[in-house]
Amino acid sequence: MWGFTMMYLLAIAFIFNASILSTSTIAESWFVTFDLNQDGFVSFDELIAANFLTTNEAFRAADLNRDNLLDKLEFFSPILRSDN
Repeated sequence: MWGFTMMYLLAIAFIFNASILSTSTIAESWFVTFDLNQDGFVSFDELIAANFLTTNEAFRAADLNRDNLLDKLEFFSPILRSDN
């Protein structure tokens, strides 16, 4: 679900901003939006604080190295691995 939600949000952002921003710029802006403390990682608490609806299970599935933080690759990996 987390991957589908993020893919949906990126698709909407892309459709409305395609003439202005590249997809990578949009993706970067999403990461920066959720990285509330600007440490280069997104935690589960940051996602919740930013009102991003996800589950702990979805977060853990995206956290490939199990450090309880998502780097940029992990943050977007559910989109790449999504079956939706």
